[in-house]
Amino acid sequence: MFRKKVLPFILFILVALAVGGLSTLVSKEGMEASKVLLQPPWAPPDWLFSVVWPILYTLMGISAALVWRRTSERTGPTVIWAVQLFFNAMWSVFYFALAMRGFAFFWLLALIVLVFIMILRFRRVSLAAALLQIPYFIWICFAARLNLAVWMLNR
Repeated sequence: MFRKKVLPFILFILVALAVGGLSTLVSKEGMEASKVLLQPPWAPPDWLFSVVWPILYTLMGISAALVWRRTSERTGPTVIWAVQLFFNAMWSVFYFALAMRGFAFFWLLALIVLVFIMILRFRRVSLAAALLQIPYFIWICFAARLNLAVWMLNR
């Protein structure tokens, strides 16, 4: 029972949080350096990111586990979930660690497309799983707007 019902939730949440934590660790120095960049007046305070991201990674994990538990066709949805998670992690590396803000913006557009596809794929299996991805989708759309604004302000 535990293995089939609970373990997928624990594993998917831990993987999502670990990927997020690793990308933060790799990008930490760049995050500090980016504090001197000009920001648009509507940019959220720094502390908000450290609150929002763990919640979003947890929702990502729960969503993936719901899909994993409800279908025998796990490969497609799991692959799209893993690919978008990779794109998510690499965005931080490009934006912060490598200071490639323009490239990061276009990378983020690709992530938005991937998350949209993931939502559609998850919807075929579980409406709840798809809906749990909506806050993430909205947040990365906002992040794209912020990324673009910071890139333009600091060219």
